[in-house]
Amino acid sequence: MDIIYAIKEIAEDFQNYYGGEHLLVIFVFCLLLAYLCFPELKRIVLYPTLMITFLLINPLLYQKIFHRIIFWRLLWMIPSTVIVAYVFCQLIRTGTTIQKKTAIVALMCLLTVFSGNYVYENVEFQKTQNLEKIDSGVKSVGKIIMKHCENPKCLLRSKYLSQIRQYSTDIELLYGRNVYNYITGASDEYKRIADEMEKKEPDYAYILEIFKANQCNVIAVRDEAPIPEGLLRQYDLYEISREDESIIYKSKQAP
Repeated sequence: MDIIYAIKEIAEDFQNYYGGEHLLVIFVFCLLLAYLCFPELKRIVLYPTLMITFLLINPLLYQKIFHRIIFWRLLWMIPSTVIVAYVFCQLIRTGTTIQKKTAIVALMCLLTVFSGNYVYENVEFQKTQNLEKIDSGVKSVGKIIMKHCENPKCLLRSKYLSQIRQYSTDIELLYGRNVYNYITGASDEYKRIADEMEKKEPDYAYILEIFKANQCNVIAVRDEAPIPEGLLRQYDLYEISREDESIIYKSKQAP
């Protein structure tokens, strides 16, 4: 990754985060105004903000330390909303009459509204299909797991790794979505298991050996690739349900 490409990615992330360049301009303007006119903010807010911003927009650090997933979350550290709100409130206080204060509020509201974009025009955002923000398949699988197992430790398909613990934090996973290096690296053993779980003909002998060694008690596989009967008997498993194109098995030893 060269410097120019890193700068381009940083600029795209800033624009996506702020919903457009206009809101970013408002934040930068408020940051400068606060620095010049409100010295009480310098030590507790502005200096830390400037330091964080400098570190984030530094293309060398971006190349060596950050990648897009981590960088996106670091943008949350910039207190842009707090600074904009504080500056707006201070400007309102400068109004000497109720008419002037009202005019400043109206101007700022219009400036904020017309500087934004319709959020769903951005490919980064989509309307949720359910208020719980959990896929219906995840909910059905999670419900079955919690119904049949008191302390589930699960080996699940990749489609459930991101959301299953949103359904219930009582569901423990052998590995989570980070097995695909979402944020940090995962062990080669877990990566192999995750890959095997998605194959047309998984190596269940290997998968179940790791499953047993890690004291897991629930496994969900593709319904097109059921675990052979011989391995079910060998590892003392039985089918408890078929949900969301998956077969869910449980250890007979698990409560």
